[in-house]
Amino acid sequence: MPLLLPCSDPQPLAPGLERTDAFHRQPLFAVQRGSEGRGARLVVRSWNEAHALHGPARPSDVDPAFVAALISNQQSASASPYRRIQRLPRSSHVLIGSDGEVVCSSYDPLAGGAAAMEPDALHAFLRQGLLDHVRQALADHPGRIGCEHSSGLDSNAVLGALVHGAGVPAERLFTWSYEAGGEGAPLEEFRRFHRLLPSHCHRVDHPDAWFGHDEERLPLQLGVFGAPAQFGGSPPAMAWLKDQGCTLLFSGFGGDQALSHNANNVPTDLVAQARWRELHHWMGSRRAALKTSVGRALALLWRPWAERRVLRRAGIFMQAGLLQRSLTAEGRAWLEPHLPPSYPWEMDGYLPQHASIRRRVLDDWVAVRVEEESRLAAAHGMEKVFPLLDERLIATLLQQDPAHFGEGI
Repeated sequence: MPLLLPCSDPQPLAPGLERTDAFHRQPLFAVQRGSEGRGARLVVRSWNEAHALHGPARPSDVDPAFVAALISNQQSASASPYRRIQRLPRSSHVLIGSDGEVVCSSYDPLAGGAAAMEPDALHAFLRQGLLDHVRQALADHPGRIGCEHSSGLDSNAVLGALVHGAGVPAERLFTWSYEAGGEGAPLEEFRRFHRLLPSHCHRVDHPDAWFGHDEERLPLQLGVFGAPAQFGGSPPAMAWLKDQGCTLLFSGFGGDQALSHNANNVPTDLVAQARWRELHHWMGSRRAALKTSVGRALALLWRPWAERRVLRRAGIFMQAGLLQRSLTAEGRAWLEPHLPPSYPWEMDGYLPQHASIRRRVLDDWVAVRVEEESRLAAAHGMEKVFPLLDERLIATLLQQDPAHFGEGI
């Protein structure tokens, strides 16, 4: 029996020039009409419109590249669940022809940031940029607001912009927090600092309370996404925030990849620029600076050595999942062409700081998570925004002295 996909009235785009962004906030989809995929292609702006053009899905419609992403845990921002729906590339100008031809030309989404600044000026620039992003999102939502809240820097920066920057009163704010692993005590401190109302702060301490129960997850994903999700977000969080009447949800996701980068890569830049005195200060001792300078210099000269070391350190994180290890010969023939080698850019401290930011923030999994969480929120009548994934601010970071990102050990 074919799977009925969640769909809405499609509005194919007229011939002309369109554009996709870096994080799939404005994705585009080209759909091949006809059951054999031989009709003219139409371009639409949403999955549900693409589903409507596609029609019910059968096993023969499934794209092996998407299945490969699911079983390998290597998220793909280009694969579609179904063969006749093409996700157009991120960060591209898209020319839609009158004959159904679609031409994509990529652009650099992180070009053109503000020039190098002194630390105080940079802090003021980033603070104002975050506040502008938050205020712009608030403009169309006068009612209740949700916010994902942890004890980390990122979600508290967003909450700080809401409360202390934009002046949002506590009566409008509702937070959802995961309190396992020692999060509870610091979260209480932050709640008092942000003057949040205790009755508006929802706390969970078990994975099922965050992700939902296993038996409920797949039917819900099929109803929202029309396929199993690569991440899926937190359905319980969306349901609770919807019940509170929220129409807008803020997330601090993306900060770790750029604005609050851990600065483990800064010594690579100090070595590359022969800033030995600063390296000594950064590492805390002459011995540590000498050891670090040798390793980072070797990594700069011979990249394969650095990648092998990172992969060894990644260890269990890079092992193939159970489903991938259990493939039959037929399964391997179907899926292995779509299983590219993955690499843990989040764990690579040998890259220069700017290269690390670019690799981490533009990695496929970041765009996939943004897109899926936005779709899940939309299914509950909410708009979800990610103020720390601001291309203008991230591009500005790429123009700054890497040493601004931290103060060493």
